[in-house]
Amino acid sequence: MAIKLGTTTIGGMRLGSTEITKAYLGSTEIYTSITDGILDLYSAPAAAYSLRSLSVSPSSFTSSGDTDGDTSGAWVVQVRRSSDDNLKSFTASELSDGTLTTWTSANDAFISIWYDQSSNANHTTDGGDSSEPKIVDASTGLIVDSGGKPAAEFDGSDDYLDLSTAFSTTTGTLFTVANLSTADSGQTILGGGNVILPYLSKNSTSSLLWSTVFNLSVSGVYVDGASQSWANRGDAYTAIVTDSQVLMALEGVDTDGHNIERLGAGQTGSSVEANGTISEIIIYSSDQSSNRAAIESDINSHYGIY
Repeated sequence: MAIKLGTTTIGGMRLGSTEITKAYLGSTEIYTSITDGILDLYSAPAAAYSLRSLSVSPSSFTSSGDTDGDTSGAWVVQVRRSSDDNLKSFTASELSDGTLTTWTSANDAFISIWYDQSSNANHTTDGGDSSEPKIVDASTGLIVDSGGKPAAEFDGSDDYLDLSTAFSTTTGTLFTVANLSTADSGQTILGGGNVILPYLSKNSTSSLLWSTVFNLSVSGVYVDGASQSWANRGDAYTAIVTDSQVLMALEGVDTDGHNIERLGAGQTGSSVEANGTISEIIIYSSDQSSNRAAIESDINSHYGIY
């Protein structure tokens, strides 16, 4: 339900810096910004990692190993506080409403588990303190993307998160939202086994875009909603690694029987790590080409990328 100012539809409402999701005139709802999410509209993905809720009514599940807080909730991440290594899970709204930063206080905080919002509960595992991406910086506070939304910061050195259950796909569709740094000449967003999707190398003339070992295939590539035709990894790097927020979609992903195992790194935990922020990764093990544009639109409406 939207509010109009004359003939102009108001796209959002804020009270100070806080976004208002609903407004009432007496007991009558006159405005809502809440619409169906990706998980409500399309077939279930194989895995869905985001720092926003991907459903209007997100499912609750039990946290894993929390030392603070509740054991059940619609969590998106579990966070480790640097001062005492305590662990606490947070919902999407708690990342940005001050709940997270109140808990972390004047400390760094890191993502120990990124929860899978799909029905498969393929949450990442806690691989140890050194590999955890940062979500709160002691000096600057909550880490955000270029649009001011919460983001996970990967250091390009040893940060990555392993999936609890590896999987492969033959007709998959992949969506990622990331802000990758041009200071690093090699970048990836996810991988595992002998899978690197994508593998981006500055000034590389290699035509094997997606893997260094096996013949992984992708039938369609889109960046910020526009179809791409890349001759080599250098082309891919130029299109995606821009020091700004980029939405990428890959259609027809075939991992050739090899597993996707981790977020933020390639073939092993020390191979082509992401350097920058990642806000969302949604992986379908089915062909979503007919829904690609609509899913991109949903993602873009939240992040305001293009």
